Amino acid sequence: MMRPAVSLFVLLALSAGCDNGRSPTDDIDKKRDAIQKSATPQPPPSGKPVSCPVCDLQFDSSEAVERLQHEGETYYFLLKDHAAAFLEDPARYVKIR
Repeated sequence: MMRPAVSLFVLLALSAGCDNGRSPTDDIDKKRDAIQKSATPQPPPSGKPVSCPVCDLQFDSSEAVERLQHEGETYYFLLKDHAAAFLEDPARYVKIR
């Protein structure tokens, strides 16, 4: 009967954990915590202010669930249902500029 082969990586990881009484994941956890503490928080992405043509609410374009092109204009939607309603009858929602 053959015994399954144990990879060199597993043997090294086990021996590293046995030498100092710590598990190999302790070092990984410490490094991850240090990186997270040193990372500067990033502001959320922002876009231009737009309004949904269906409900006429103002919102940031980065929050749009759906974007559609109609007659060379891009329209932004808060909900997929709003985009579907727009597709059914764009003339109803397009404002004359």
